[in-house]
Amino acid sequence: MLFLQAWNNERGELDTLAGQQHGVAYVRALQPLIGAVVAAESTAVAGATVNLQPVDRAALAVAAVDQRYGADLRTQVLWADADIASSSCTVALSSRRPTPSRPTAASLDYCSN
Repeated sequence: MLFLQAWNNERGELDTLAGQQHGVAYVRALQPLIGAVVAAESTAVAGATVNLQPVDRAALAVAAVDQRYGADLRTQVLWADADIASSSCTVALSSRRPTPSRPTAASLDYCSN
């Protein structure tokens, strides 16, 4: 009986550790996305041409991590909502540009809401 208690306790600790490692992998994938979004916003505010490819690449990396660990972390619904919102912003930025490569402040306001 004591062996079973020890086994169950150890198994619980291993499950907790695995969950923590999945969470760290998720946060590591989010960091480049946050950086890319901030850089794109800063570039747009400065009135320069915005390259959205780094944002797209980082979003794809987060989507891959979410596909792998999202069910365990219960992030799939949140990521799906964020992904839809970011897609809407990409469309808004591309459709509200006074020139083909320049988002406006109004585009950024739209994406912030």
